[in-house]
Amino acid sequence: MQSDRAIGKAFNIAHDQPITQAQYLSLVAKELDAPEPRTRVPYKALYAAAGAAERLSTASGYRIKPFVTRHGVKLYGADNRISIDRAARELSYAPEISVSDAVVSACRWYQDSEREMPSPAAEPVTVAAR
Repeated sequence: MQSDRAIGKAFNIAHDQPITQAQYLSLVAKELDAPEPRTRVPYKALYAAAGAAERLSTASGYRIKPFVTRHGVKLYGADNRISIDRAARELSYAPEISVSDAVVSACRWYQDSEREMPSPAAEPVTVAAR
C-alpha cells in the first residue's frame, strides 16, 4: 500500500505455504484448547447434503437455515490457495511469518478480543478434499 508500483493494481497479499484443512483445524483446535476434528465427510456427499439443505431452506421461505451450504463446502473442501507471485515479483513481497504462526496469532487475537466465543459443535467435522 506504500509503493507507487502498486497504484491502480491488485495484488494477493497472503501466504504461499500450503496447509491442509486438517492441519489448519488442528492448529486452531490446539490453540483454542478444543477437540480436534475426528470425523471426515467425503466432499461429494457433503456437497450433496448442502444442496439439499439449501433447497429445504428455500422451500421453508428461509425459516429453516441450512446447516451447511455449498459455498461453505467449496470454501473448506477445495484447494483455495492463491498466487502471490505478482506481489513477490513487483513489490518484493514475502510473508514474514509461517502459516502456523499466523493461525496461532489469529486465534490469540480472537480470544483476546471482546468477541463472544461461539459454542463449540458437538463434534468437529473435517471435509475430505476433492
